[in-house]
Amino acid sequence: MNPTNVSPPSCPLPPPPAPHSPRFSTRYASINITKLDVLDDLDEVKIGVAYKINGETLPMGMMPSTLEQLEAVEVVYESMPGWNTSIAHCRHFDELPKEAQK
Repeated sequence: MNPTNVSPPSCPLPPPPAPHSPRFSTRYASINITKLDVLDDLDEVKIGVAYKINGETLPMGMMPSTLEQLEAVEVVYESMPGWNTSIAHCRHFDELPKEAQK
């Protein structure tokens, strides 16, 4: 980064820890996605649900803690069907396509 640019360089990163991570002391049962509309055109939505390192799945809520682990991490995805329609007009949860509500 240079001093005039406060944005970090873009690089692929694994998904954030799951809501049930020990970092979240209230043990959330849901998550709020504020940019859901960017997924409008996808046939399939992949959600990171776990991490594997050297073929071993980390315990639920755990994430890589060292650079070496981060380099070796494999993200486990769950696939959900997309909705292939604009949700720009939706203002309430029940207006979203059923696939987007899941």
